[in-house]
Amino acid sequence: MEEFVTKVFTLDNTNNNTVEFNSAIEQPALNSTQIRLSQPAIHIQEPIVKGSKKIKNVNPYYSYFPDFYTKELKKSFVTSLVWGFMLLIITALCAFFTERIITSPVIDNRAILTLIPITGLVISLFVLYLVRYLNFKNEAKTINFKDEKVISTNVTKVYKSLKTGYININWMSLLSYTISLLTLLINCIVCYCMYDASFGDVYTPIHESNNYAFAFVFWIAVVAVIVTFIMQASLLLESYIRYSRIENFYNFCIVSNEELILLKKKKNRRDMFIYLAIVCTIILIGWLIVKLCLRRKKQTKVVVNA
Repeated sequence: MEEFVTKVFTLDNTNNNTVEFNSAIEQPALNSTQIRLSQPAIHIQEPIVKGSKKIKNVNPYYSYFPDFYTKELKKSFVTSLVWGFMLLIITALCAFFTERIITSPVIDNRAILTLIPITGLVISLFVLYLVRYLNFKNEAKTINFKDEKVISTNVTKVYKSLKTGYININWMSLLSYTISLLTLLINCIVCYCMYDASFGDVYTPIHESNNYAFAFVFWIAVVAVIVTFIMQASLLLESYIRYSRIENFYNFCIVSNEELILLKKKKNRRDMFIYLAIVCTIILIGWLIVKLCLRRKKQTKVVVNA
């Protein structure tokens, strides 16, 4: 009888110890689980507290960015870098010619005068694209494409410029074609006035017996026409691809047709004014050059006859 009681007590004692041991094991397991669950929240908030400059760390919704937005952000960054590099080159050239003019006053200063308007244009474009990139970067830190298709302010501006950009491309291409053709015409007329050759001689501007400057100008104009055509086709195709990406993401019009029509009319009037002003200026300069060449030719004939 005593042995039976002893055995029962031993079993109960073992069970009690087992229960207490298991409860002692389970409690730390629950605590460790709570620590692991709270850890990701700390990890997400950490980059924002540190103020990291990387957009994918600052914005937790970076993975939801559409493809077109990421591409436009990278394009604005690359474009600002390119124009910054161009500005460095122009600044270096201006410094070089300025130093040469100061140290050697005999050197002609027409080169530095030519670089002044080009420098102003490069600075303006660099500031424009730098501001565009900074606006994109600041917006990308907070924008959220997860819940709904958010209309970005910078994307709206880009979309407007792309939908109406073909107007600028076509007018600028037309200007390049016109300048190239006027250059060819003035080149042939000046060559005819300076040399005793038949005007119907097509090979006069690039004839070996004439000045090689005429051949240089002739081929530069021809190459300019070809390059302009290639650039026009490439820019039009790029614009179409870029605004097609935006339209494929948004299933609704982010800009009204009335606003686009007004923008197109405004750009057409502005580009037409610029085109006519530049063409008239070139025609006037060409007329003065031809008139000067004709006067020199007449004076040369008078001296020979005398």
